[in-house]
Amino acid sequence: MEREKVDKIIKVALKVLFSLLFVLLFLSVMRIEATKKPQEEINAILLKQQQERIAEVTGKSMNENLPDTWPPKMNTEYPSLELIASDGKRFKLSDYKGKVIVLSYIDMSSPISQAQSGSGLSGPYGATVDTDPYAEPFEDTLRKTLGDDDFDFPNDDVVQVKVLVYSPADEQASVDDAEGWAGHFDLTPENGVIVAVPVKDIRGEETDTIINGFQLIDKNHILRVDSSGPEPKHNLKMTLIPLVPKLLR
Repeated sequence: MEREKVDKIIKVALKVLFSLLFVLLFLSVMRIEATKKPQEEINAILLKQQQERIAEVTGKSMNENLPDTWPPKMNTEYPSLELIASDGKRFKLSDYKGKVIVLSYIDMSSPISQAQSGSGLSGPYGATVDTDPYAEPFEDTLRKTLGDDDFDFPNDDVVQVKVLVYSPADEQASVDDAEGWAGHFDLTPENGVIVAVPVKDIRGEETDTIINGFQLIDKNHILRVDSSGPEPKHNLKMTLIPLVPKLLR
């Protein structure tokens, strides 16, 4: 009699156990389905991993949109980036060959980028609430360093090109971003400034090394001074600014 009770208890326990295992298995499957990435996202992840391995082995950039030589090298011809201005017009950087170009790459969320575009006067753009108190627009540094009597800006032979790389959402900046940035800071071709975005996405570790600050390109489209990025090669006030009027002679 006792044996029958034990067998019955074991059978009930096994049924409960199997039922519980079934429920757990069902819940696991449902969770996997709920969190499973779309095939397109999986393909994108696999492609990125493949590019990372190729870049590691070959030493080449992961971003195939970047020019062969990037970041640009000193005293060599500057890559002719294809850009879209805030008014929607496409142009190449080399279209301004014959003029001195003051070039800057911008992260729209950066307090330095904000300050170098004029947030000290116009206030920050978008959701960014901070501005760098030590950074200022190029033309302000130019006037303070050279004086109003020695050099006038805007100047017909000098053009500022501000290239927006990162949007406030850390995505590739768009033409709408360029239009908003130009309007907020009153940056216009009449004032000697063109705000633009790259036609192709140039975000990446290489580009990050030249975000913020300024580069100086001479009339022959040669990079002469680089005071850009977190570790600038040259001093803005001591090297870049004094060379601007010399390049116009």
